[in-house]
Amino acid sequence: MKTILIGFDSAWTANNSGAMVALLQVEQGQFCELDEPQVVHDERAKTAIGEFQKQHSPERTTVFIDQPTIVKNKEGSRQVEKIVASPVSRRYGGVQPASKSRAEMFGENAPIRRFLDSFGGPTNPLSPIPKESVFETYPVLALIALGYTLPDPNGREKGRLPKYNPARRTFSLGDWKHVCDKLSAEFKLLKLEVLKNGLNAPLVMGSHKRRTRIS
Repeated sequence: MKTILIGFDSAWTANNSGAMVALLQVEQGQFCELDEPQVVHDERAKTAIGEFQKQHSPERTTVFIDQPTIVKNKEGSRQVEKIVASPVSRRYGGVQPASKSRAEMFGENAPIRRFLDSFGGPTNPLSPIPKESVFETYPVLALIALGYTLPDPNGREKGRLPKYNPARRTFSLGDWKHVCDKLSAEFKLLKLEVLKNGLNAPLVMGSHKRRTRIS
């Protein structure tokens, strides 16, 4: 079975661009890079995914997107954000709330709605996975789960999250290098040289908006 895997750090609004990477996974578990990381907005990401599908005829296409996909609350934050906020705040990070009050990001006419509609809407992980699926991701939780935190100067056992968002004054070049080194080692094990080399590109440090602020 061939599966196209897409990592999409979207930009949330129509006026910004995000970044996307694409891999082809074959039945034996091997990965093949389909292209270099791209700077894209939602419409361009949708078009690029369609081009990959035409070229490789996969049995499945799975998109992992760093943006809220199911937002029903009119204001405040979602329940998932309340849950995530605790482990993130213990490591000196923060979670940006999502609600329909932010219409340009989560309203009925927001770019994310059109993107999701192109792939059958948000995927329910408790149901059979369809041929095309989109899953919301929390990269900050991956950093915690993979042990990518740094020593906490205040002595907290859990450590602190790296501050690698260049759009914020708390950005640390050392923290950014720490994340790059960790990811580079993972890519090397998987023989993903294009992604490994892409860590040195300005694209990966783009200032597009993120759900989770590392501050």
